[in-house]
Amino acid sequence: MFLGIATLGKQSSDFVATYWHESVQLTEAKLVIPIHWDSFFDPLDEPSKALPRAMDSFSDNMKMLLALARRDNVELRLPTPFAPIDLGSSD
Repeated sequence: MFLGIATLGKQSSDFVATYWHESVQLTEAKLVIPIHWDSFFDPLDEPSKALPRAMDSFSDNMKMLLALARRDNVELRLPTPFAPIDLGSSD
């Protein structure tokens, strides 16, 4: 599943838990690839950076998502820009 997480780090833990439940658990996703976490202010030919802290908290976001993923035995993998994603592999 490609899961949009923009500004999720600014939401309450209850909101994140409900979002995870409705998006990941109910669909029985085994692989979650977070999207829309990176800054759209930076050029695409530079390494991805998280949105500015004023817009989101990437570290808080990832802490919550990693805990939920571990609990539910779901793989969480950040995408690499312009690289193919093998959805059948856990590498």
